[in-house]
Amino acid sequence: MNAPIYFPYFEPQNERWLKYALLYLDAFKPIIPIERRELISDKYKQILDHTNLIKPYSPNYDDGAQASIKTIEDIEKFLSQPRLYHHLFHGMGISELMQKETCNYLLFREKFSWDFLEFCTSNKFGKFVEGGIMLPEQVAFIYMRNLANRISKSTHSYIITDNHSFSNLDNYYSLHNEEVKNNFLLAENTINLILPRDIDNISIETLIKFRNENMDLILAFNKHLNSMESQISSLGAGDIVEMYQVSSLELLAKIGLIGGVAISMPLSFYSVFDSSMSSIGYLKETLLGVSATCGLGLQFGSISKSDQEKKCIKYFANLKDIK
Repeated sequence: MNAPIYFPYFEPQNERWLKYALLYLDAFKPIIPIERRELISDKYKQILDHTNLIKPYSPNYDDGAQASIKTIEDIEKFLSQPRLYHHLFHGMGISELMQKETCNYLLFREKFSWDFLEFCTSNKFGKFVEGGIMLPEQVAFIYMRNLANRISKSTHSYIITDNHSFSNLDNYYSLHNEEVKNNFLLAENTINLILPRDIDNISIETLIKFRNENMDLILAFNKHLNSMESQISSLGAGDIVEMYQVSSLELLAKIGLIGGVAISMPLSFYSVFDSSMSSIGYLKETLLGVSATCGLGLQFGSISKSDQEKKCIKYFANLKDIK
């Protein structure tokens, strides 16, 4: 699966979401026309310049034309049957809502067709401005949801957002994306259980440095969660953390029973597990030391645990050391 398409803004409005993305996502693609990239914030530019997280997508003419057609069809449907869809608009018909909403979202002209502009202005819920069209935020959300969906299909990816202001609309459009939402939420909660402090108190600079130093481990964690999709509904973040702690104990048991020989482990060896995998490097040295002492020829990595799982354990250990 390719990097997900982010909408409806150029950059996430929720800084915590962006920080979790630095610790979890391989990458995401915000919809930013090439002509508008100078409008991004300094913080966002810092992440764009120094990591591989943000891969801006510039919509082409066909993207805008297809999203315009779909949005016109949607809004006409909402207008023709207001009672049927009033639950999507806080109990009001869309036309009634538009009379109360202010036009506070600028949809840049590179993202839509002129047919859409004419439709919005003739229905009096949008006004033409120099850069594009000003829309009520809910109409803009419908449009950007359709644009993101159009791009996701052409790029074989899925869509994500940090905007939950329009949950009824989002649920209407994205019932098939519950697994994606649950996966992201599970990743956030798992990371939160392991971080040494609140993510709000960790700087963007620190997270950029951590990401760049641990990218292969982040990818392994991401892939492992994806491979567990069938179990996601029954798992919680604590289950995943416990899974790796139990796996570490199983690792210890296997080492102690290799060849049927009972090995006397040093106290310091057990302390590695007691501290919840606080030092993977020390664990490796201890394993090799025990192996050499007992003449077993044991090599770190020969235990029946996938490379992906080992990287997840190391990722968790490194998360605990973020300063």
